[in-house]
Amino acid sequence: MAHKKSKFEKIQFLLLSIVLFATAMNRMDAYPVMAYIIMGMSLILLLFFILGFVKKKKNHQLQVAGFICESIGLIFTAFVFLKDGKVFIPYMFILAAMGFFLAATIGFRRNRKKKIKNSGFPSDKTIA
Repeated sequence: MAHKKSKFEKIQFLLLSIVLFATAMNRMDAYPVMAYIIMGMSLILLLFFILGFVKKKKNHQLQVAGFICESIGLIFTAFVFLKDGKVFIPYMFILAAMGFFLAATIGFRRNRKKKIKNSGFPSDKTIA
């Protein structure tokens, strides 16, 4: 089950990269700067997807960085849709961006706790 979940996390980078790239190409003439930023985030996510399949071991820093890039790309995409006058879709993108940012924060904290736990140094709670 854990292997299947890891595979879906990697594929998530690819799917969102395709969505962001399509949005950037569609809005290139109206908002070129925003489109280049979104396209850059899309290419970074594609790189994370490729690195995820090249490395067999799960990399938590790569996952957290991917979540942050997804969040940034979705915020810029929501801004573009908001400038176009769309009503509800920007809020869905902002909600998804908040979810990815929350996942990145939780992943970062868990990874930091694991590093502290495995460092070999006694924590503050063990010292009386």
